[in-house]
Amino acid sequence: MTSKAYPFGTPSFKAPSFEAPSFEAPSFEAHPFLEVRAVKKSFRDAKDGDIHLVLSSIHFTVNEGEFVTVIGPSGSGKSTLLNIIAGLLPPDEGSVWMQGERQTARAGKVAYMMQDDLLFPWQSVKRHVAMPLRIQGVGKRAAEEQAERILKTFDLIHLGDRYPKTLSGGQKQRVALARAYIQGTALLLLDEPFGRLDALTREDLQAWLETIWLKEKRTVLMVTHDIEEALFLGDRVLVLSARPARIVLDLPVPFARPRKKDVRLTEAFVAFRKTLMQALAEDTQRL
Repeated sequence: MTSKAYPFGTPSFKAPSFEAPSFEAPSFEAHPFLEVRAVKKSFRDAKDGDIHLVLSSIHFTVNEGEFVTVIGPSGSGKSTLLNIIAGLLPPDEGSVWMQGERQTARAGKVAYMMQDDLLFPWQSVKRHVAMPLRIQGVGKRAAEEQAERILKTFDLIHLGDRYPKTLSGGQKQRVALARAYIQGTALLLLDEPFGRLDALTREDLQAWLETIWLKEKRTVLMVTHDIEEALFLGDRVLVLSARPARIVLDLPVPFARPRKKDVRLTEAFVAFRKTLMQALAEDTQRL
């Protein structure tokens, strides 16, 4: 298996060879839905004034309807990358393109779920989910009717009148994801949505998220620290190096969908996990 070609430099890590699994990789349209072109980003240290390069000429594409996951060392700039794609941070160099057009303002085009659920204690679940529509100017009744439809799709309708203090951690994350989905944007950015949950709850929510994604077929770019989560959910896994971050591997994941939990026990899954671990380890040794 080989990594994808890059017009701005070839990733330095080559995946080791092993017996290929029998599954076929999903097919997508050739035209990329999202393209990040040669993006660089630096930050100035508040203490000493030194400038630190965080992202170094990042380039990749995401096809429409594709689920791409991103892993990398802690502090490598994964959240910074999502913030640039969301339009919350400007790149120092490079650009972000969606559907063939360079993007300078992405309001209304991208839904972004950050690490915290950001639920207000005084709002019911239904009103939380309806909130993005209300901000867009949709009337209260119409917004709440749409919220109820999303809650049914997400199997959360029984929680509609409850408040955050009565919800478990997993339920809060489901509500936060439903709130992101209702915005109707074609691109969904997820920043470690399950990172603070226990292992069992996280596995359940991974399977639940895949089920929702298969129904909705939104384009998803998700950051995670969990290699198994990246493999289980992703059509491709992008591996970032340590700072200054670059893409060292773009690994297609060919397992058939829907994916069963026990796919993690297969020889092919273990081999892919080893490939990603070696990509991360090789970059660490380089430093």
